[in-house]
Amino acid sequence: MAAKGAPTLSIGMPVYNGAKYLEHTLGCLRKMDFAGDVEVLVSDNASTDETPEVIRAAAAEDPRIRYVRQSANLGPADNFNYVFQHTTGEFFTWLASDDLFEPNYHQRMVDLLRSRAGTAGAMARVRLVDEHNQLMEHADEPFDGDHPDPIERFIRYAGFNHFCQYSYSVVRRSAMEKTRLLLPFWSSDRLWCAELALNGLMLRDPETLFYVRQHRDRLTRRMGRRDRVTTSFYLTPSGSRAVTLHYAKQLREAIELADLSEADKARGRRALRGWAVRNSPKLARSAGRATLEKVTKPFSRGA
Repeated sequence: MAAKGAPTLSIGMPVYNGAKYLEHTLGCLRKMDFAGDVEVLVSDNASTDETPEVIRAAAAEDPRIRYVRQSANLGPADNFNYVFQHTTGEFFTWLASDDLFEPNYHQRMVDLLRSRAGTAGAMARVRLVDEHNQLMEHADEPFDGDHPDPIERFIRYAGFNHFCQYSYSVVRRSAMEKTRLLLPFWSSDRLWCAELALNGLMLRDPETLFYVRQHRDRLTRRMGRRDRVTTSFYLTPSGSRAVTLHYAKQLREAIELADLSEADKARGRRALRGWAVRNSPKLARSAGRATLEKVTKPFSRGA
């Protein structure tokens, strides 16, 4: 829950080598139109570019910005979790260091959350923007998140046919505290969206107020380069490439940990069996990787 005297909204920006687009995102922060108190925490994950200079200059001009530089790279998940754990606002949102938003975005999302009981997160319609700030197509997701059944919401967001846009939604801190935040493996943002959906309605404003930048240095496009921290994020915590199998286990764990009746947990398990059938090719490939890793482990270097 939000601490006594906490700001209305906390914005957490985890950043690593984000200097190229930071000025554009910080420009959005300077222009934001929000009626309540706002705190902005930027956690620099030991960047090696000009990120520190850009953030320090912004913080000197904007007292809402608090800058923390990590002494060593925490990894993507832990840096995202850090900015949530070290802020206190009633509402919270992660902000990528390269995305953009309209001045009224945060106010509209908070108003939307307050307008309905049982809400967990609110997001606007999303449009893509390229590395030159040119508008691209809209990125509409295939379903709504305001279904009254938490199991239905959970299984929708557990699927692979959406863009995890609610990772950057404005959320109630009280709902987010019931999730495990981001776990250190690929697809943990999808898992987090599903866990958040268990804890409340996911609302959508139909107006385009948020812009996701597409460029070659996004985390999702850095796989294959010789970046140990990035590459490790594509593995399970044990270092396995059987990520989908691990993801399935974490979905089951989410159901067991949720504040649900035993009847709803049973429905959740049944829904996950249906999810497994629909995603059987992915699970089969992941199980094959796990088997291969087990067989070849005695022959691996250093074993």
